[in-house]
Amino acid sequence: MVKWKDATMEGGWHDKEHSRLLSGATVHTVGFLVAEDDDWIKLAQSTSENEDGNLTEIPKAWIESTETLGDLNASTEMQ
Repeated sequence: MVKWKDATMEGGWHDKEHSRLLSGATVHTVGFLVAEDDDWIKLAQSTSENEDGNLTEIPKAWIESTETLGDLNASTEMQ
């Protein structure tokens, strides 16, 4: 699981106080680790032997924390 700060955008016109109070969203994303480098972490919502589905790429600078929830290779049989 990756906990990270996402950028937000709010359309329309707003008074200055509202604009100052707007902050980014804290997001929790769960997925299979596909790749990681110095700048990015890449997760797939679904994975199979040959393909990954619904990819999410998160800038590492935006990540607050990560947690490993399990190991896909530890159990190859679904109950």
